[in-house]
Amino acid sequence: MRILFSILFLWLSFTMFADGRHGKDDSLHMYQKIDTTYIKDYHDIFTLRTIAVIRFNNFTLTDNVSGAKMQYVLNDNLNMGLGLSFKGIGIEYQAKIYGKSYQYALATGGNSRRFIYDVYFRYTKGFRTHDKYVLSLDSLGKPALYDYIYRPDITNYNAGFNFLYVFNNKKFSSAAPYSFTQRQVKSAGSLLLGTYALLYGLTCDTVLFQDSLKNKFQPELQFNNASSYTWGISCGYSYTIVIGKYWYVNIATVPGISFQSFYSTNAYNSTSYQKGSIGATLQSRFSFGFNKKLNYLGVCYAANNYFINNDSKSSLNYKFSSFRIYYGHRFDIRKFLKKHL
Repeated sequence: MRILFSILFLWLSFTMFADGRHGKDDSLHMYQKIDTTYIKDYHDIFTLRTIAVIRFNNFTLTDNVSGAKMQYVLNDNLNMGLGLSFKGIGIEYQAKIYGKSYQYALATGGNSRRFIYDVYFRYTKGFRTHDKYVLSLDSLGKPALYDYIYRPDITNYNAGFNFLYVFNNKKFSSAAPYSFTQRQVKSAGSLLLGTYALLYGLTCDTVLFQDSLKNKFQPELQFNNASSYTWGISCGYSYTIVIGKYWYVNIATVPGISFQSFYSTNAYNSTSYQKGSIGATLQSRFSFGFNKKLNYLGVCYAANNYFINNDSKSSLNYKFSSFRIYYGHRFDIRKFLKKHL
């Protein structure tokens, strides 16, 4: 599986790199078909950046009949890393500074002139409840201890892709507020249209709630093993507001509709539950900062919401999001390379 994803990542990276290159007969720009009064290109400048990342990964069980709900979140974590990019190809490495959850992730993504794409595989083990619960009673039978429920046995994995086409790709840069290989000179936006797919799974040693709550959750949510496949079509809009000369704010919202196939195994009697349904997703991004020729600073929040098995009786909703801080410096080494190569 890891080898297959690695090959796919390399192929996509070079495909998107090729998409960003064009012949010298372009009417608007020597190498790219962009309007240079709206976009300043930095693809040919070597860039080094530092990154701080906090990832959020949560899922929610909801019984719509009894009203019972339980949400699990990723244990607190912070990752630091370095990244570099040149000629449209980027490499990024991150290491966990602190955190109680075990995480393994393999991902690639890009913002070329016409396309935005993400391909990923994530594996996480170790969650806690979002809310505090009664864990013990005193001698009078009253609550004595409230605390989070920690579940190091819960394993969450997901693999998939998001692919979007940028319609206004001559005046709007999807790369400027996120990969910083370009700068948006004038405010502009674009309609986005694409497709996505997700393979999602949950496993644990026992059910996800206390035995006393068994009758409050539908049988399909009383699982110790569940999985879902989602495929859909998405359409949304992204807009970048340029403030002054170098400051910017970008907002992107991309809702989608999908077909889902959900499967779970009951932890009490091992019976299986399977259902296909129509679901929904919501991808959203927000970024702001400044972007100059020699350096840039950006803050970005990105979230993907998947509403799985969302029927009249029960639902399992999954959300993955991240908060990033970038600081980068550009080194124009084109004259050096031209002289020595």
